[in-house]
Amino acid sequence: MRTVSILFVALLCSCQEKMGVEKRAEELAKQSASAKAEASASAAVPDPHEEKYAAARKAVLERAKAQMAALQKIYKGVSEEERQSFKAYFAPTKEGEKEAEEIAKEAAFAGKQGMTIKRYELTGDQLDPKITLGTVDVFVEESQRGKERCTIYKLDFQLFGNEWRRVARRDFRIVACNP
Repeated sequence: MRTVSILFVALLCSCQEKMGVEKRAEELAKQSASAKAEASASAAVPDPHEEKYAAARKAVLERAKAQMAALQKIYKGVSEEERQSFKAYFAPTKEGEKEAEEIAKEAAFAGKQGMTIKRYELTGDQLDPKITLGTVDVFVEESQRGKERCTIYKLDFQLFGNEWRRVARRDFRIVACNP
């Protein structure tokens, strides 16, 4: 009988030890879950500067796309009113208005001579740290009377109020067209 009671006490002690280990494991699991919840909550809170940067990148690309679409329409032929509205894509300065007028006139003339913009691609958008200047890389495939010509260049945009306006075209190069 004494061996039975010793065995019973030994079993009782081992069961109590398991319960203590199980409790500790449960506590560790709760702590781990709590830490994961905190980490995901802090990751879910977006950085305001990152949001502003992403929105500006998107806005610059959309503005460049709209400007290129308007230019493509001018090549095809548009009314004088539409050609004048092309100025809205350029800086609101005398130089910006002059550049817009020159580009619109050249595009209208070239369009009458049979030149068209077949397609364009916008890539490589960049912004300065202050998010006031943006640059977009442009690839353009043109056609004039059956002859193809491809060009690449950079368009620089500056923030005027809440609107991105084109301020320069630079690094213009004629490149091989890839079929």
